[in-house]
Amino acid sequence: MERLLRARSIAIVGISPEPGSIGFNCLRNLENFGFDGEIALVSRSRSEVSGRPCAAQIDDLPSGVDAALLCLPRAGIVDALEACVRRGIGGAVSFASGFAETGERGRREQARIAEIARDAGMAFVGPNCMGFVNYVDGLPYFMHVTPARRAAAGPALAVLAQSGGMMAVINEMARDRGLNVSYAVSTGNEAVTTVEDFLEAVLADERPGPVAMFVEQIRQPQRFLALARTAQARRRPIVLLHPGRSEGARASARSHTGAMAGDYEVMRAVVAHAGVAFVDTLDDLIDLAGLMTRFPEPPAGGIGIFTDSGAYKGLSIDLCASSGLALPPLSPPSVATIAAEMPDYASVDNPLDLTMHALSNRKLYGAAAAAYCDDPGIGCIVAAVMSSRFNVPILNEGSAFESLMATRKPAAVAFLGESELPAEVIARLRADGFPLFRSGERALRAMAHYTRYGEHLRSAGRRTPVSKPGVRPRIERAGIVPEYRSKAVLEAAGMPIPAGALARTADEALAIAGAIGFPVVLKAQSPDLPHKSEAGGVIVGIADEAALRIGWERLRADVDRHRPGIMLEGVLVEAMSRRGVEVLVGAKRDAEWGPVLLFGAGGILIEILADVALLPADAAREDVAGALARLNVAKLLDGVRGAPAADVDAVVDAVMRLGELMWEQPEILEIDVNPLVAFERGGGVLALDALIVTV
Repeated sequence: MERLLRARSIAIVGISPEPGSIGFNCLRNLENFGFDGEIALVSRSRSEVSGRPCAAQIDDLPSGVDAALLCLPRAGIVDALEACVRRGIGGAVSFASGFAETGERGRREQARIAEIARDAGMAFVGPNCMGFVNYVDGLPYFMHVTPARRAAAGPALAVLAQSGGMMAVINEMARDRGLNVSYAVSTGNEAVTTVEDFLEAVLADERPGPVAMFVEQIRQPQRFLALARTAQARRRPIVLLHPGRSEGARASARSHTGAMAGDYEVMRAVVAHAGVAFVDTLDDLIDLAGLMTRFPEPPAGGIGIFTDSGAYKGLSIDLCASSGLALPPLSPPSVATIAAEMPDYASVDNPLDLTMHALSNRKLYGAAAAAYCDDPGIGCIVAAVMSSRFNVPILNEGSAFESLMATRKPAAVAFLGESELPAEVIARLRADGFPLFRSGERALRAMAHYTRYGEHLRSAGRRTPVSKPGVRPRIERAGIVPEYRSKAVLEAAGMPIPAGALARTADEALAIAGAIGFPVVLKAQSPDLPHKSEAGGVIVGIADEAALRIGWERLRADVDRHRPGIMLEGVLVEAMSRRGVEVLVGAKRDAEWGPVLLFGAGGILIEILADVALLPADAAREDVAGALARLNVAKLLDGVRGAPAADVDAVVDAVMRLGELMWEQPEILEIDVNPLVAFERGGGVLALDALIVTV
């Protein structure tokens, strides 16, 4: 990787003198960047290109060239790569398409490429990529790079993408905004090197700054998580755009947990917990990455907004509420500073409407900007200005820009509307990458993302370690574990379950009911009957012995009618539970990302509301409690319409116990407890239904 990323000798294989050809672009880019290492050209048909001599074949090159740019079609890549190995070339880039993305034949050829490169220890990028640019050392591989500007000192943005086109778009957007870019990498089909390899290389560079990533598949999940944690420890933010959340996730009919925790949702929960900032649009990716590049310290506190539109003031309040941005009140000194320039009829609060008076009093924009920058309660700032030929020059000529561009708080200017802005205004703001928006909504959304990222960083240092599990009984049965056995495992782990036992005859059921007291519930038990209610395998509210005998016969008949020939292990007889708030707590072991927890609204509400949270199984108690508090079911747990508040701590305890079980017993694939009833505060919880699936 080092020889590839910081090559001192480069061979361009398949060079052509035709302007716009891949090889010609490669050569021009190296020359434009002032590359002062050795450049060797290989061409079967030309003896020289642009005054440089060409070798007829790779085998004619001197031994030990650092990197080769293979500007060849698919059919020539395998032979060229084998020749590169013979000459001891350290790394290679292939731009050719037609490999794994096209079908079985292409997959076989790509596998052969990977075998050749790996056996030789060669860092191979692609195929089907657009190469990369190392702006730090001035190494552009393939891309038509304009302007040919190396990275300046200080924080810089690194761009990593599997898609070459998307990498080019993000790179150009960043540079158009005046952002300092260190690396722009496309990895293509990732036959050998992957985004994880380049992420590791970027993080090894001590230069500060965020990493913007567009990734369609994370091929090495555990390595990626380790790198994400390294980035978080080094204060190197990772912003990730990962498409795929709307695609059909792997579904499981065995439990609610398996069906609701799809591949994408699991990946997102685990990766976000490792400190990666997720975004859902390309705009958000570049907006947030730009903020992080220009302002390395994330917001600590709410947002301050000042505008010259009373209508936008009201709109911004709604936008902040929907995105979770706090609007703290201004401090008394800030109020005094701003009030000194405001008309008597205007109110001074946050958000601040400067009123039309700002058009005649040029000090007002500057006074507001200075006050917001100095106010200790304001963590980030957005100046939302109605763009016109009147007020844009006023903002530019006053002291507002100076204050905003000098503050260490994340700050942005949003010019509302689409009227053309003066060139000097754009140039002034973007000279050092200062965030300039033409949408107030985008500015606020970017600040909300950055605020949440800062909260995550600060909370990470306050989390208590996860308690270590004790010794639990092992599960003997593989596959679906019936409810009565599943509950025995949960009870051993410390989760309360209803009083009851398994009955194999009606007389045994009567004896159990007599011991625990009526009313009782009857539940058919079989590994082949995970969803009992649909087959008539659950009867509730049995009040006496006569009702129990009738219910016993009805249950057996209904189950036999729905599932002829099914073998029941027995019928679970349990005491009826009193009412409480029904929640779901569950866990799932993902083959790539490891065990995760899922919890939220339970009972019949689960399919209707889909109000659940996902966290890694090693999440700290604070993470679980915080995620639960953000769900809609938290309102029920807090008590509504005179109902008492439920025992939230006991719900969190139950989730934590499932996390410990998943780590301790790797044979468990899924746990589904639905519903878990939470009683009034101090009253604990009760697992009314449970299902465990094992390997």
